[in-house]
Amino acid sequence: MKNQVKKSNFIKWYLDTGKDFKDAMFNLQENIILCLIANGEITLTVKDFFDMAGYIPQDICVNDEGTEEYDPSEVELID
Repeated sequence: MKNQVKKSNFIKWYLDTGKDFKDAMFNLQENIILCLIANGEITLTVKDFFDMAGYIPQDICVNDEGTEEYDPSEVELID
């Protein structure tokens, strides 16, 4: 069974100024622009950011034991 991450925990971590707020905001801007170009509207979801995160830290997972970092494909995003 895959480890799990609550959407609220992921968003808190993703936008945490202690992480790298500048990079997070750049990624947000880039994704907004790409959505506008592709679709003419913004349709980003938490899952979109989750899939593009690069890694998921162990300490935001439901089960915080095991691997130090996960690839987003190795973790399930839950409500």
